[in-house]
Amino acid sequence: MKLTVAWNLFKKGGEVSNPGAWKNATIVADFLAALVVFLAEFDIIDLRSVVDSQTLNTIALGGIAVGNIIATVITSKKVGIPNKESR
Repeated sequence: MKLTVAWNLFKKGGEVSNPGAWKNATIVADFLAALVVFLAEFDIIDLRSVVDSQTLNTIALGGIAVGNIIATVITSKKVGIPNKESR
């Protein structure tokens, strides 16, 4: 049941009930990911014992990209996987 509801969000015409809140959360998540990378790159926080710089950058950028794609699709009725109703 929950998978069906989630899948319907990815179809064109589907949208979360409060898209503004989801878009704001995406902005905050992007900012926090960029902030962690910035702080680690300038040795303000030490993450070298956990992960190297290149891996941290890859994880952060990959997370931002995937998160933004998902957020764009689920917060807009105009984009998504075409379905019978949207054709």
